[in-house]
Amino acid sequence: GVPRQATAPAVPPHSRQSRNPHKPTTMGSLAAARDLDPERVSKTVHVGGIFGLGDDISETDLAEFFGQQGEVVAVRISGKFAWVEFADVRAAHTTLALDGETTGGHHLRVSQSKSAIHSNGLE
Repeated sequence: GVPRQATAPAVPPHSRQSRNPHKPTTMGSLAAARDLDPERVSKTVHVGGIFGLGDDISETDLAEFFGQQGEVVAVRISGKFAWVEFADVRAAHTTLALDGETTGGHHLRVSQSKSAIHSNGLE
């Protein structure tokens, strides 16, 4: 017989990537990877109760306030909530002790974050 020319190996159907134009792949995948980065999540706290601190509160204000607990590397405000990421896990754990503290006449609710910060408001 005549030798056949080499062809690309067949790709099993279960390993093919979908080319759905309505499904974002790159950015969604990057955001999901950031959310699930266990090291960053462990260094991030979620803060509720900031809505009463004034409309003009900024990420920089929060970085200065929480910077008393340790080096702040990222802050994000979204509505009445904020996320603060520290340089190390110890600072994040120390900050959890501020849960229920009053500042500016309002009670802060500080808890371990379930996700990392998507975009840093300090940059």
